[in-house]
Amino acid sequence: MLELRTYLTERLSDIQAKWHPEEGLFTRKDPNYIANYLIKHSKDLKQAMNRLTFYMNRAGENLSNKQTLEKAKKIIQSKVENEQS
Repeated sequence: MLELRTYLTERLSDIQAKWHPEEGLFTRKDPNYIANYLIKHSKDLKQAMNRLTFYMNRAGENLSNKQTLEKAKKIIQSKVENEQS
């Protein structure tokens, strides 16, 4: 279990060190802006979705604008579906 915790801590540190979203990105009121920013600053749509999901999971109960982020998530999901068809 300690090995897993160490591994996850290292991975988390690695993720945090590589990408820094603009300040206030996830508190914006415009889901289109959030989705487009994540898409533009990610290597692919999967990574954009992972970044949004990661933030939402980390915020947990403290997530103040969950509806806006859920809309951003749907925007990214629709782009993923369009890309696959």
